[in-house]
Amino acid sequence: MKKSMKLAFALFALSQNVFAVSVIPKFNLTGTWQAASGGTADIFQEGTEVTIINIDNVNASYFVGRYITPTWFQGISHRITRSNGCATELLVTFRATTVNSISVAATALDSNCDVLKGQKFTDSSTRTR
Repeated sequence: MKKSMKLAFALFALSQNVFAVSVIPKFNLTGTWQAASGGTADIFQEGTEVTIINIDNVNASYFVGRYITPTWFQGISHRITRSNGCATELLVTFRATTVNSISVAATALDSNCDVLKGQKFTDSSTRTR
């Protein structure tokens, strides 16, 4: 496992211990979501744990995270470029603004593929079902 993944998971594990007992998510975001940038993703939420799968023509990504406040959740996204298998990790923070709307902020944890370490991305998504 890469150092960046180990560090990110260690930080994630610490946040689980600190916040897991006290955070009650305001919304259940389970469903299919359409990003303003054009992609779709499926979100599965169980309590404070969130898993997101997104597969499109260019990338396949898998996110695992946990709520850190009632409307914010954070975790690691593992993204693979489908054409060449290049893998990269991102630290992603989501904010649920309503039950049907989320904003996304991501930071690249490495310089693999088409990103530079520290590069930031933002997006928003709307629930479609």
